[in-house]
Amino acid sequence: MTRELTLERSIAALKAKGMRVDLVRCDVAGRQVNAQTGKTDVRVLEEAGFAVKCRGMVVEEGLGVIEGLLMPAAGGERLWVDPKCVRLIAALEGYRRGVDGKPVKDGVHDHLVDALRYGLVEEVRVRKGVEVLWY
Repeated sequence: MTRELTLERSIAALKAKGMRVDLVRCDVAGRQVNAQTGKTDVRVLEEAGFAVKCRGMVVEEGLGVIEGLLMPAAGGERLWVDPKCVRLIAALEGYRRGVDGKPVKDGVHDHLVDALRYGLVEEVRVRKGVEVLWY
């Protein structure tokens, strides 16, 4: 995991490692223009050859997707995290809500959980409401 690198340097590091990246999912903030480069992060990624998707979402929507995959109402869990992903596992285990019920942004656990949310929210759509079918 790289920290405090520019996006361009992170892209170069990925390419130098020969990593194949089919799709990048990012925070909706990636659509904001960077004051220094005059470009959005999404544009920088696309210019580097990556397919990029980002969608605005309410934090609770993404957390609901993760929780629903880890603890579904019926059947076994549907999200499996490789044991080698020790930082993600630690982030999921350490993620907390405050007394007000809102997620705690501690700068440690929340970043990886946020990244997981961005990756899952497009794949697992949350359906609003209940649909009743009569047979």
